[in-house]
Amino acid sequence: MLAQWQALVLPLARDPQVVEAAFVDLCERYGENGRFYHNLAHIQHVLSHVRSCLAQARNPAALQLAAWFHDVVYDPRRHDNEAQSASYARQILSEWGVPAADVAEAARLIGLTAGHKTATLAGSVQAVSDTDGHIFIDADLAILATEPAQYDAYAAAIRQEYAHVPDAAYRQGRAQALRQFSERPFLYHLPAHRHWEAAAQANLRRELSALLDEK
Repeated sequence: MLAQWQALVLPLARDPQVVEAAFVDLCERYGENGRFYHNLAHIQHVLSHVRSCLAQARNPAALQLAAWFHDVVYDPRRHDNEAQSASYARQILSEWGVPAADVAEAARLIGLTAGHKTATLAGSVQAVSDTDGHIFIDADLAILATEPAQYDAYAAAIRQEYAHVPDAAYRQGRAQALRQFSERPFLYHLPAHRHWEAAAQANLRRELSALLDEK
């Protein structure tokens, strides 16, 4: 991952030592105790999907930066992780002298992960053209459409991150989150990803059923 990071960031920060130090800091943050899912493996997974769509992207650099930074701040006891991650990205990118428009776009994309949707789902005509937002959301939700074994490992990792929450409360909260996803008219925005829908919905239903059976 270091080579991928250097290829993206060195043209922006222009100082190899700064680039390496930033990478070490990211690794430490994503390697914090209690990160069973929101770690570097997740970042690599998101980046792989983002890169597969870069030919469609309007701002490829901002899109990839958002992927790197979007979970840099993560505490399951808080409800502002996305905002804090966006703020961290703004600070670092601004220090490097990244153009303000690119900094703002990276932060905006990070903010989308708070609800995993653009205004498209609210019926906004303007949001239909949010290609980079759609790429990013699809990449972050790609885990939902993976093979059952991989999905189950993801669900178990999420439970580990919320180990501080009692079983009954976790089942209730998780079930609510799963229902919110399953009740959307669609989970994935890009036409190339529409075939993910069936697998994602099947996984969501299966986990929800398991949660209800545990009561």
